[in-house]
Amino acid sequence: MLGCYNEYKYTKKSLLEKPHKYEYSKFEGEGFFLKHENDRQKSIIFLEKRLSYLKHNNVQFQKIKCNNYLNNGHLILENFLIYLLKDDSFLEKQKNIVLTLIKRFEVSKKLYLTYDLKEIRKYSLEFENYLNYSLFSLALQKYYKFESDRSVKLIYLNAILKVNDILSSVKQDIILPIEIKYSIKAFEQELDITKGYV
Repeated sequence: MLGCYNEYKYTKKSLLEKPHKYEYSKFEGEGFFLKHENDRQKSIIFLEKRLSYLKHNNVQFQKIKCNNYLNNGHLILENFLIYLLKDDSFLEKQKNIVLTLIKRFEVSKKLYLTYDLKEIRKYSLEFENYLNYSLFSLALQKYYKFESDRSVKLIYLNAILKVNDILSSVKQDIILPIEIKYSIKAFEQELDITKGYV
């Protein structure tokens, strides 16, 4: 029997501010995936309750807009990710940029508002746009779905899990309806992927 004291959990510190402060489950293999799934389900329930509260109180919901993702040689991450989600033909053309973004994310565990287009290095210092994390997760999930090379699929999966770990650890701070909606979607689709590994 899996003990409730061995949960997939996080430090009380924000993973965005302290990205290397994980606390790990003692379980491996199937036991770990059960705890992982439990964490994601709790995050979904938490965010669905928040979304329901906002709807009940007539909070206005903004729609996601597809604006220009380039500005003076800088990549505006949110707009770039929206393009990736809306246009499948855009995915293949931008694969090298996305793989570089994954490498940058692996080092810092942060997604910045803007990047220099030449080097794909952070241009802004701001990284607390939660919508970017859910959109990045969803874009990587699309790449994962279309990728045929197993080793590259695992690169995408690794990044998806880490991005969603961040979202799960900061769910109390996700308050805008659009951030909530896309975070829920990122968790749900990740669970569909990970079920294939258990």
